[in-house]
Amino acid sequence: MPIVIENVSNLSGVSFDLNYQTAHINYVSAQATPPQGAASNLLGTNLIFLPTPSDANGRVSIGVTQRAGIGATGSGPVAWIRFVSSGNTPDPTNITWTLSNVTASNPSGGSISLSPNSATTSISCGCIVWPGDANNDGVVNSADVLALGQFFGRTGPNRPGASTSWNGQNTTCWSAENATFADCNGNGIVGSEDVLPIGQNFGRTHSASVVSLTARFREDTLSTPISQGSELSSQTPIIEPVVLDEVSGDNFTVSVRVKDVSELFGLAFDLVYTASSSAVEALSAQPGPFMGNDLLFLPTISSLDKRVSVGITRKAGQGGVNGEGIVVTILFKGFETAPFGTPVTCTLENVTANDENGNPITFDVRSALTIVTDVEETNLKSELPSSFVLHRNFPNPFNPETRIGYDLPIDTPVKLEIFNLLGRKIRILVDATQPPGSYSVIWDGRNDFGRSVASGVYVYQLRTREKVLNRKLLLVK
Repeated sequence: MPIVIENVSNLSGVSFDLNYQTAHINYVSAQATPPQGAASNLLGTNLIFLPTPSDANGRVSIGVTQRAGIGATGSGPVAWIRFVSSGNTPDPTNITWTLSNVTASNPSGGSISLSPNSATTSISCGCIVWPGDANNDGVVNSADVLALGQFFGRTGPNRPGASTSWNGQNTTCWSAENATFADCNGNGIVGSEDVLPIGQNFGRTHSASVVSLTARFREDTLSTPISQGSELSSQTPIIEPVVLDEVSGDNFTVSVRVKDVSELFGLAFDLVYTASSSAVEALSAQPGPFMGNDLLFLPTISSLDKRVSVGITRKAGQGGVNGEGIVVTILFKGFETAPFGTPVTCTLENVTANDENGNPITFDVRSALTIVTDVEETNLKSELPSSFVLHRNFPNPFNPETRIGYDLPIDTPVKLEIFNLLGRKIRILVDATQPPGSYSVIWDGRNDFGRSVASGVYVYQLRTREKVLNRKLLLVK
């Protein structure tokens, strides 16, 4: 149950009593850290939080304040309080919540007047599962993949009459209640197949979650807002879009990189690109090497919205990863009709991350990345390459296959071959005379005898009469 303050200015701290009826519910816990998939705390992360429950009296007293009084402006949650209903609760039962003894202040100690609202919620026996809303936050999006990773392999009762149709389906709550919602297909186990209802119902919303209740304050008197102007700690992990390959008028890639992160287990984000419709289009997304190989991965590409939504997570029991690396690489197509110097801006939005226990990880989301196309206005599809080029393969690292592209400016005999680092030939991909033009070929990670080769770094070589070009690629299994 989130406690939300709306339309406040320069808030540094707040205290209140939450009052409730004790006949059918009991207090469990309170926290200032947002649960998995929830919005961040309005007051920030560097907080003093003091909950004082008095369950027998139907009251929880909460105090929360910033350690450094920079003030917060806007709307958002300041605390989350968890309750559980008793086993003899009639179905349904309405619970009324009220707020009292509300005090709030700005960084200077001045009082801020807040007007509390009351709220009523209905408790039903069991849990209501909306297939695909794996974190039960009311919307199906990439962040739901994180819940699958957290509870991967957990088992519980099957959902009676389970389907993946978009409707609320009643079921028995599992012993780990949040895992109930991660069983998206209702077969009694959280597994890889639960990704399918997320994709099927992606973007759908509902407001019938039994555990969803918001108690709200509204500010009566607004004080003059001040700039927060705070610098994130040097220990705050970083997430940023980067270009690791050269950008040409043809396809190019944008990677999402994390730095200085500890125990990263799951990550979801939207990469939004801004460009004219005739400039670029997102084609595909692939996991990078940082999160490992045994993953749950759900990319959703909307060309209409110019948005790539990604959810990627490890599986329960694998632990988190630390350090720096590429988590996702996105392939874009640059259209030849794009005017020379067309800017393409990539921005990260809706970043959500967690450790293996579901605790949120807050990232410093770095500024947008702007790429400039170098397609000449005179380029036509019939125009031939002006030089020999061996392009970077995509994806890289890869498993099980990768695409290698190359350009020929003249008619020439061509060999495209794969070697290991000892110089031993592994595979001949092309051995022919070809006319000028642009080409691409797939390598499936096999040698000339059709057997899969081991993980590792390999060299791919383009050899013509005029030129020999080499690049490296990485096969990861």
